[in-house]
Amino acid sequence: MLLATLAGWGVGQANPVCAPRPLPGNYIETTLINNLRLALILSFGGFVLAIPTVAELVFNGLVLGSAVSGLLKKPLILAAGLLPHGGFEIASYIIAASVGFRLTRLEIDLIRGRDSRIDVKSIGRVALTVVILLVLAALIETFITPPLLTSGC
Repeated sequence: MLLATLAGWGVGQANPVCAPRPLPGNYIETTLINNLRLALILSFGGFVLAIPTVAELVFNGLVLGSAVSGLLKKPLILAAGLLPHGGFEIASYIIAASVGFRLTRLEIDLIRGRDSRIDVKSIGRVALTVVILLVLAALIETFITPPLLTSGC
């Protein structure tokens, strides 16, 4: 994801974008559903050798890098638009992707005939952690970030 973010930054330098307009408060459902969808793809992508997991990490890294690059000349908008919710969101994606990679590892172990065990309790705790982080990120992105973004392009 880091390499894709750097690549996206390069694309953003070549094609600058303006700051996104703040979302109205009633878009929390859309924000949360989109974030949960991505977390599910990152996690369950592990069942197909993590190909969807890697693809989503690369795509989202490109988008993040492009957005950061386009907003570097407006650091306050960048900080207000990404920092409040970004830490929660990115952390949840990293955790979800680690689940996907772990599932791939279990799958490979089963194919090789090795003993593999799944700790259902820890998976439940990890899933709950991801959901809590995404709910916090969606709440912040919907209700706190928009007032911080006072200008658009």
